[in-house]
Amino acid sequence: SGRKHAVFGSSDVGSGEVQQLRATLDRERTLRKQLQQDLEILRMQKAECRIAAQLGSENASLKQELQEARSELLTLRQQVRVAEEQRSRAVVPKHGTTPQQQLQLPGPSPLQGSGLRAPQDLLGWRSAAVVARPERLTVIDDLTSERQAHLEVESNALCDRVRAYLGQSHVLSAVVTPEMMFGLSAKGADWRQVVRTTLKRVSEVNALGGPRFQVVWWGVLKKDRQFPKFPKNWDRILDAERLLEAWLDNCDAEGKIENRAPCLTFFSHRWERPGMDPTTAHPDTICHKKAGALAEYGKRGTCPVFEPNHRFDYYFWIDFAGIHQHDPWNKVLGICKLPVFVAACTELAFFNSSSTAYEPRAWTRVERMLA
Repeated sequence: SGRKHAVFGSSDVGSGEVQQLRATLDRERTLRKQLQQDLEILRMQKAECRIAAQLGSENASLKQELQEARSELLTLRQQVRVAEEQRSRAVVPKHGTTPQQQLQLPGPSPLQGSGLRAPQDLLGWRSAAVVARPERLTVIDDLTSERQAHLEVESNALCDRVRAYLGQSHVLSAVVTPEMMFGLSAKGADWRQVVRTTLKRVSEVNALGGPRFQVVWWGVLKKDRQFPKFPKNWDRILDAERLLEAWLDNCDAEGKIENRAPCLTFFSHRWERPGMDPTTAHPDTICHKKAGALAEYGKRGTCPVFEPNHRFDYYFWIDFAGIHQHDPWNKVLGICKLPVFVAACTELAFFNSSSTAYEPRAWTRVERMLA
């Protein structure tokens, strides 16, 4: 700038030299702009290389998991072939039972052909709480005009029972006080009474009629890496009432199993792939980011209120698994019971997705208000 001032400040400089200097400055500005653009491109390329390196390590891990799943699938297929050979050689006894009944071979579950372990191996003692196998697993669309009228009457009656239940004094007064929280936070606290209270609430919700309260264990999400769908994946879904009963039968003197206390969590979210076709609509992304987040949440088992003395075994109420996705009759009745499903849970967790708007949805606000 000093050189420019000296040149332009001199009266001896000709107009040609001034134009030449201006052209030089213009070229310098253009060159500087180009250099800045090149620098930005280099930065982007560096970031892309860093991301590619991260993806490469993740892909290697995924390939290893895929190989393990394929090995499990081959083992499972071999077991199925052996069972089929045993069944074909079985002799039907005189009292009339079939070979399948004699060998006690259950029908294949919807997910047992995907390389996953058998549900009883994954769920352990929780297998006693697996929901009953639905009568039909395919899409049902048999709501005639007469059944629609009957459904309207039934759903209105169920909504009335739900409102009456939530308005009862023993429901409204069942609030966890700071004193109770302090007592439970202590090391060695007994969680059995909390489990009994939760079981009583769940039993009352089921007694209202309509669909029962169903949950998904975090271990299933960690293994499957996706939400189970009811009724298709019924053998990955648990009946909450039977689950808590089994918990009390298996827990230690502090009300824990494997050093964890149970926690029922209502999962509030906005569907990522909505649609009117129940066979294609899905609440999660293609990469199943919600299932992965809940699996990690359950794996950690932490809660800042009760750290460091207590960890929790998380069970999630998820609409995709807790409400019948193929039967319009049961779907409507399940939606009617959403408020009491919230009331039966210990906590609510919501997923504020970056790929779909969670906050503007009226249902999501109502769910948090009820919680």
